[in-house]
Amino acid sequence: MAFIIQNRARHLLVLPLNSGGTLHLAPGETSSPIEDFELENNEKVERLMSDGQLAVTRSGDAPPAERGDEGEPGEVMLAGGKERRRSSGRN
Repeated sequence: MAFIIQNRARHLLVLPLNSGGTLHLAPGETSSPIEDFELENNEKVERLMSDGQLAVTRSGDAPPAERGDEGEPGEVMLAGGKERRRSSGRN
């Protein structure tokens, strides 16, 4: 399964991928589809997601900006190699 990453921060994000590559995302930029093995157990990706600086969605879903919302209720969270849905606890 592939995922799309969106930078929600106001600065450049540099994400190390599990294969050894690096992804650079400008503010507001959305990546092309990235395979799930690149993000599984990736501490930096998980930390940036929990800080709200990064959004990760399945590549079949529209990116948050194209959906016209913040994307939080259906946003996919990766933890321990498995996906889980993020709760919509934010206001």
